[in-house]
Amino acid sequence: MDDQEKEKKMDSLERLEGVCACIVLTGVALEYVLKLLPYHIPADLIGTALIVGGIAGEIYFGHRVARIQKDLRMKLQHQIAMGQFGAW
Repeated sequence: MDDQEKEKKMDSLERLEGVCACIVLTGVALEYVLKLLPYHIPADLIGTALIVGGIAGEIYFGHRVARIQKDLRMKLQHQIAMGQFGAW
C-alpha cells in the first residue's frame, strides 16, 4: 500500500472513529432519557450496548489509525536519514 492509499485509509478510519464517538453519545443520551421516565423500560440495555460498542469501536479504529501513522512516520524518518527527502 503506497502513502496515498495509507492516507485515504487513515481518513476513512478516523471518520469511523468519529461515528463510534457519536454512537457513545447517543447511548449516553438514551440512558439519561430512559432514567427520567417514571417507569422502568428494559430498553436501557440498548443504551449500555451502544456505549460499550462505541467505545470498543473508538479503541479499535484509533489503534488502526495509530499504526498507519507510525508506518508513515517511520518511512519519513528513514527517508530523511538516507537524504532522500526533497527540499521544501
